[in-house]
Amino acid sequence: MTEEIYICVDVETAGPIPARYAMLSIGACLVMDIYVNYYDELKPDRKACDPGALAISGLNPQSLAKTGTSPGTAMKRFEKWVRSVTPEGTRPVFVALNAPFDWSFVN
Repeated sequence: MTEEIYICVDVETAGPIPARYAMLSIGACLVMDIYVNYYDELKPDRKACDPGALAISGLNPQSLAKTGTSPGTAMKRFEKWVRSVTPEGTRPVFVALNAPFDWSFVN
């Protein structure tokens, strides 16, 4: 049986659905060691914004357009981090509170 490495993921977004709204940040940590973690803020790749979603995160899409990481680069960094915390012979397992929401943006 392959050992599983549980990784808790949280995203902040500009709205509720990835087809219309940008992912603004992604954070993750190992469930068994929260000090092993990852965080990045992304340049929005879509213009639409839901004021309620922005109020929750406190992130500013206009600022992130200047300072954020491009989504492609952020996802490559995240993949590299996931690979670095899952030794050969183990399998990463995505966990989150409201996992379908977070997964829909990360996927």
